[in-house]
Amino acid sequence: MKKSIFWKFLIYFIIYSIVGFLLETIYAIFTKGMLESRQSFLYGPFCIVYGIAAIVMIATLSRYKKSNVKLFFYGIIVGCTVEYLASYVGELMFHVKWWDYSNDFLNIHGRTCLYYAVLWGVLSIILIRYVNPALDRAINFVIDKVSNILLKSAISLITIFMTFDGLITCYALDNFLVRVAKDRKSVV
Repeated sequence: MKKSIFWKFLIYFIIYSIVGFLLETIYAIFTKGMLESRQSFLYGPFCIVYGIAAIVMIATLSRYKKSNVKLFFYGIIVGCTVEYLASYVGELMFHVKWWDYSNDFLNIHGRTCLYYAVLWGVLSIILIRYVNPALDRAINFVIDKVSNILLKSAISLITIFMTFDGLITCYALDNFLVRVAKDRKSVV
C-alpha cells in the first residue's frame, strides 16, 4: 500500500472531495447566511472539483513545498484550470452553469475569477505544506497499526458508492433537463 500511488490518490480524491464539500458549505453559511447544498452528487457529501484539484496539486506542486510563493502562483494556475474545465465540461455535457463569476473582477468567461484564483493559491499552500503531509501520516498510521486490507475495503466501498451516486446524479440531471425542455415547449 505504501508504494501504491493508485490507492493513495483514490484516498486523496475521496477525502478532499469531502473537505471541499465542507469548505463550500461553510463558505455559503458565512457569505449568504444560509445552509445550501454545495455537493456534486445527489447523495454523498462530495464536491469533486476539490478532489480533482487536490490530486492535480499534489501530483504537480509537491516539488515546490518549500516555496510558498511558487505554491501560491502555481496553485492559482492549477486551481483555476481545474475550476474552468469543470465548469466548461458541465456546460457541454449537461447545459448547466454550476457557478457564474461573470460579475466578478477579472473573470474568465464567468468560470473563474481573480478572487477565487487567490483562494486557490492560498489553498495550495495549506494543502501541500500542512494538510497533505498530515493526511499521509494518518494513512501510514492506519496501514501500520490498523489494517491495509480494512483501508482498501473502505476505500473500495466509498468508491463504488461515489460511482453509483455519480451515475444516478447524471441520470437525474438528464431527466430534469428533458422535463424542463418539455415544459418550455408546452408553454410556447
